[in-house]
Amino acid sequence: MRSSPSPEVRERVTETLLDYCQFVDEKRLDEFAALFTEDCYFDEGGVYEGREAVRKLVGKLVSGFSRLSHHLSNIRVWSTGEGEAEALSYIYAWHERNDGTQFEIWGRYVDLLREEGDRWLIARRIVQQQGSKGIDNLPIKPVPMQED
Repeated sequence: MRSSPSPEVRERVTETLLDYCQFVDEKRLDEFAALFTEDCYFDEGGVYEGREAVRKLVGKLVSGFSRLSHHLSNIRVWSTGEGEAEALSYIYAWHERNDGTQFEIWGRYVDLLREEGDRWLIARRIVQQQGSKGIDNLPIKPVPMQED
């Protein structure tokens, strides 16, 4: 059952989410991968399971970019049990490919995080998109909408 987290849990979960953006933008792959649990589930249009699989995927993706800029907003956090939290956050991500072309994505992250030691780690991340510019046929699932 979801409940309001303590200010400390909210702050520490948010720190993990913000570190994700910083580490991917700076191509700090080891620190990026360390934000995930060993048995994580990552769905960004394809499903990847385990920290090493996520590291390999993101390493391959960022090698195609000269610059990246991820902007996180509208962060919501809920406690869902002892040492567990859910988060929903909105993302705007700008990318410059190695050939100089650019694209943008608007969407959100739907996360499950677990407290491990002194850190909150991402156990499940589902990326959903609202739209994009400069890229076609992005395989990321759309944000679900309520039927009329």
